[in-house]
Amino acid sequence: TIDVTTELTHESLCKIGDLVLRQRKVGRNSAHYADSTCCVIKPHLVSAGMAGAVLYEIQKAGFDITALMTVNFTKPNAEEFLEVYKGVVHEYPEIVEELTSGMCMALEVRGGPDAYAAFRQFCGPHDPVRSKVFFCIKN
Repeated sequence: TIDVTTELTHESLCKIGDLVLRQRKVGRNSAHYADSTCCVIKPHLVSAGMAGAVLYEIQKAGFDITALMTVNFTKPNAEEFLEVYKGVVHEYPEIVEELTSGMCMALEVRGGPDAYAAFRQFCGPHDPVRSKVFFCIKN
């Protein structure tokens, strides 16, 4: 085999690299910011290797995932992200702690003009006990 890179200048290699990165959309933002909602896959699911299953279920339900990134929340970031729940949700401190416990995945989920309500319905209740009843899950 012949290594063609030995025949190219550094400048040529940089141009090729830039073209490859542009074609792969590396570093570009694919978010639409319209008819969408935010979904965060929490660290316990990511570390358990369940993120793929979550993504599959979201898509199977008819939603489009138009942007995805991994996020490591700091405590101030998590508190700011969840600020609307402070004083409203009793488990707020525990949720902040959970978000900061490891890597999360943040998704933009699209599902038409009422994406938030449709996705909220798909997710079911936040309370784990009510959620088990809602989805008929046995212990």
